[in-house]
Amino acid sequence: MKKKLIILTAILLICMGLSPNMSAKFPSADQMLFNSAQGRDFFVAIPPNEDDRQPYGNTGELALEIYVTSSKNCTVSLEIPGIGKKITKKVTAFMITTFSSVQQEISFGLEVRTSEKVLDDKGIWLHADQPISVYVLNHRNVTADGYLAIPISACGTDYIHLAYYDLMETNAGGEYRGGGFLICAGEDNTKVNIQLKGVGGTLAKTLGGHKIGDSWSVTLSKSQVYCVMGDGTTRGQFDISGSRVTTNKPVGRLFLFINAC
Repeated sequence: MKKKLIILTAILLICMGLSPNMSAKFPSADQMLFNSAQGRDFFVAIPPNEDDRQPYGNTGELALEIYVTSSKNCTVSLEIPGIGKKITKKVTAFMITTFSSVQQEISFGLEVRTSEKVLDDKGIWLHADQPISVYVLNHRNVTADGYLAIPISACGTDYIHLAYYDLMETNAGGEYRGGGFLICAGEDNTKVNIQLKGVGGTLAKTLGGHKIGDSWSVTLSKSQVYCVMGDGTTRGQFDISGSRVTTNKPVGRLFLFINAC
């Protein structure tokens, strides 16, 4: 029987801070381990956080970071297959190991801001020799987004998207924030079928030009990423929640993002 999941239950995505003076709060090892989202293989990607013109940096206050912990001593590798990058680190039981933009191990260039194009260089593969938990934090100047990653072993093939309306910030020089979802394939020859549903179909489209009611398919190779995002030209009117995504193989990551925090 196929698994059919509401995306909101597939991943925890939290808008963690709105004030430029508010520090991001990353989870403790106990918090990361007190869940059922442990595994040895994860494919993740970085949703867009805020308008791309919002400040970011490589400091402790502004950083893109991936946290890994385990209940056992182990070794974890972070790979970005599309650019041939691999970093391997030791994980001490009940301690957090960090991959950070501060150390130039990852970068804000991994944020996915291209919609409806197959991307080779955005998928991130984390794998370990013991079960691990993975948490991703994207901290810009005025907002910090984070999510608990789900291992490949817990992924399904039938999803319904749930996110939020697009938000055009007209008082801030025309900043465009679109809501949507990302897909990251965990296997080669992963066929993805998308049925775009939602509200506000007469007012806006996706960033790639698709309308609500459209259906299309793409085929992804292992670690490739595909995004569907609203064009951000409306405020509280266009939302692609209810869109359905089915695949012939469990996708390494399918999750929502709310690019209007």
